[in-house]
Amino acid sequence: MSTRLKSSRPEISLTRFSGADEMKIQVCLPENDTYEWGQDIVEAVSLTRAQAQALGQDLLAFANEMEVAEYE
Repeated sequence: MSTRLKSSRPEISLTRFSGADEMKIQVCLPENDTYEWGQDIVEAVSLTRAQAQALGQDLLAFANEMEVAEYE
Protein backbone atom coordinates (compact mmCIF):
# COMPACT_ATOMS: atom_id res chain seq x y z
CA MET A 1 0.00 0.00 0.00
CA SER A 2 1.28 3.48 -0.76
CA THR A 3 0.41 6.92 0.56
CA ARG A 4 1.36 10.24 -0.96
CA LEU A 5 2.89 12.50 1.69
CA LYS A 6 2.87 16.27 2.06
CA SER A 7 6.09 17.92 0.98
CA SER A 8 7.31 21.34 2.03
CA ARG A 9 8.19 22.05 -1.62
CA PRO A 10 5.66 21.72 -4.47
CA GLU A 11 8.25 20.32 -6.89
CA ILE A 12 9.14 17.43 -4.55
CA SER A 13 6.81 14.43 -4.56
CA LEU A 14 7.00 11.99 -1.63
CA THR A 15 5.34 8.58 -1.46
CA ARG A 16 5.44 6.22 1.53
CA PHE A 17 5.04 2.52 0.77
CA SER A 18 5.38 -0.83 2.47
CA GLY A 19 8.45 -2.77 1.43
CA ALA A 20 8.94 -6.47 2.07
CA ASP A 21 10.13 -5.94 5.65
CA GLU A 22 9.92 -2.21 6.34
CA MET A 23 8.33 1.10 5.47
CA LYS A 24 10.10 3.01 2.67
CA ILE A 25 9.87 6.43 1.06
CA GLN A 26 10.13 7.35 -2.63
CA VAL A 27 11.34 10.84 -3.54
CA CYS A 28 10.52 12.21 -7.00
CA LEU A 29 11.67 15.45 -8.55
CA PRO A 30 10.75 16.68 -12.03
CA GLU A 31 14.33 17.65 -12.86
CA ASN A 32 16.57 14.62 -13.00
CA ASP A 33 19.34 13.42 -15.24
CA THR A 34 19.81 9.81 -16.27
CA TYR A 35 23.27 8.44 -16.91
CA GLU A 36 24.16 5.07 -18.37
CA TRP A 37 26.85 3.34 -16.36
CA GLY A 38 27.66 -0.03 -17.82
CA GLN A 39 24.35 -1.80 -18.12
CA ASP A 40 22.80 0.08 -15.20
CA ILE A 41 20.88 3.33 -15.43
CA VAL A 42 21.62 5.76 -12.62
CA GLU A 43 19.39 8.73 -11.86
CA ALA A 44 21.11 11.80 -10.47
CA VAL A 45 19.18 14.58 -8.80
CA SER A 46 20.41 18.16 -8.57
CA LEU A 47 19.09 20.18 -5.64
CA THR A 48 19.38 23.83 -4.71
CA ARG A 49 20.24 24.57 -1.08
CA ALA A 50 16.59 25.45 -0.42
CA GLN A 51 15.39 22.20 -2.01
CA ALA A 52 17.96 20.17 -0.05
CA GLN A 53 16.85 21.81 3.21
CA ALA A 54 13.17 21.15 2.51
CA LEU A 55 13.85 17.56 1.47
CA GLY A 56 15.95 17.03 4.61
CA GLN A 57 13.04 18.22 6.77
CA ASP A 58 10.63 15.89 4.97
CA LEU A 59 12.99 12.92 5.31
CA LEU A 60 13.53 13.63 9.02
CA ALA A 61 9.75 13.69 9.51
CA PHE A 62 9.55 10.28 7.82
CA ALA A 63 12.47 8.90 9.87
CA ASN A 64 10.81 10.07 13.11
CA GLU A 65 7.37 8.70 12.08
CA MET A 66 5.96 12.23 12.00
CA GLU A 67 5.10 12.38 8.28
CA VAL A 68 1.69 13.73 7.27
CA ALA A 69 -0.43 12.15 4.56
CA GLU A 70 -1.23 14.59 1.77
CA TYR A 71 -4.85 13.39 1.46
CA GLU A 72 -6.48 12.60 4.78
